[in-house]
Amino acid sequence: PMACPPPAAVPPIAPKAGTGSHASRDKRFEAVCKFRNQGEGSNCFQSRCSSQHTLRQAVISAIAKKESLANPNIELIKNPDIIAGLGKIKKYQYLVGFALETQDVLDNGTKKLHAKNLDAIVLNSLEDPGAGFGHKTNKVQFLSHKNGLKSFPLKSKKAVAIDLWNEILKEL
Repeated sequence: PMACPPPAAVPPIAPKAGTGSHASRDKRFEAVCKFRNQGEGSNCFQSRCSSQHTLRQAVISAIAKKESLANPNIELIKNPDIIAGLGKIKKYQYLVGFALETQDVLDNGTKKLHAKNLDAIVLNSLEDPGAGFGHKTNKVQFLSHKNGLKSFPLKSKKAVAIDLWNEILKEL
């Protein structure tokens, strides 16, 4: 895990504590699109992405143990895809997505690159030991329209961030 304070000149868009998760994601999506549509956004850096689905209704109180609830159903709804939304409205911006894949990493990443109108996508896999969540290291691939695929070895997350920034600069 890596925690970094937001840059001082950039207003962060973050959910308020205690708000419903899908409401927070909807507000972030609206804020990002508003920021972009006002002509203020030539660059957008997202520190994390929302999950693909959320609970339709949050459970406020504990569910009593009853025979009828032995196998409760949980209804999910699809969250807005912020990066795909930005891909639909981008004009001159350079847009990079991130994808954590569990199988067919390159194939699925290529599909997302095109479907979401991205300029590049950073791919990582849970299959790589020492990479991803819960580690101080990561191993990624940078796939772009302009320069194709570049793979990086396992390294600190800070070093990965520097590599990715250097790849983006090469593309601009």
